Amino acid sequence: FPILFDEKPPDTVAKLAARVKLAKQDQDVRLVFVDHIQLFPTPRGMAKHEFLTELVAQFKQMAKDLQVTVVMLNQLNTPEEKDGKQSREPTDQDLRGAKAVYQSLDVSMLLHRKDDKDPKLKVKVTKAKKGVSGEFYLHFVGETQQVLPWVNLPGQDEF
Repeated sequence: FPILFDEKPPDTVAKLAARVKLAKQDQDVRLVFVDHIQLFPTPRGMAKHEFLTELVAQFKQMAKDLQVTVVMLNQLNTPEEKDGKQSREPTDQDLRGAKAVYQSLDVSMLLHRKDDKDPKLKVKVTKAKKGVSGEFYLHFVGETQQVLPWVNLPGQDEF
């Protein structure tokens, strides 16, 4: 299916929904990535965690109304890096606005590589309201920024 990149930062979910609706009519868009929800401006007088909870609810409603899947990307408070390596794998507690965001999610997935040169991309499903939690691996190709299925080749270590 077609991929549409819209780099205009919306200031409301309603404005984004209007653009998605047009794109859906023109190109049958079925999947929307929002990178990242922290960039939406918090209204004056509203606490960030309250706003994030409301934002997630608005995206869920948009997904339902337009019959699209919405993937919201969120910045992590990442563990300290030492020599290009993270000191530990990220957890749901590392989500910015964690409680507000995490409680509203249907699915939470965390991505992790041991270091910048490691092609093994661990995907940890930490929450799945209608599915199964667990983990799996993908192959990250840094030169082309591709993510591919992981295939163990003869002589490679198993996970």
